[in-house]
Amino acid sequence: MDAAIAALQRAIREIARRLALQGAAAALLLAGVIFLTAALWLYLSQLRDALFASLTVGSGFVGVALVLLVVARPRRRTPAPAAEEPQPGARSVTGIAPLLDAFLFGLEVALKQREQGRSDRDDRDGG
Repeated sequence: MDAAIAALQRAIREIARRLALQGAAAALLLAGVIFLTAALWLYLSQLRDALFASLTVGSGFVGVALVLLVVARPRRRTPAPAAEEPQPGARSVTGIAPLLDAFLFGLEVALKQREQGRSDRDDRDGG
């Protein structure tokens, strides 16, 4: 029991460590994107004017967002094939009844083999 608790504590520590590192990476990535966006805006405003820079950067963000939304949309699920209608007179295979039938059949076969094995030994022994 103590080993299970220790393993759980190690797993929780590992998850917390990974989450902290991923959080730090996300914050640094966001800062980098902000600075690169500002640099792109400054470059485009020097190239033409502020309106051109704003339209270009804004359109780029909207385009990337639209692509991500298309990729993230839920997939259409294909309907499951319809179950075949049972043939007239066919036995239903639901519940525990088939399992019980199989068990009883196996038990019957085993008992018959045991009986047959005893009678074979009796014949060999001269019984």
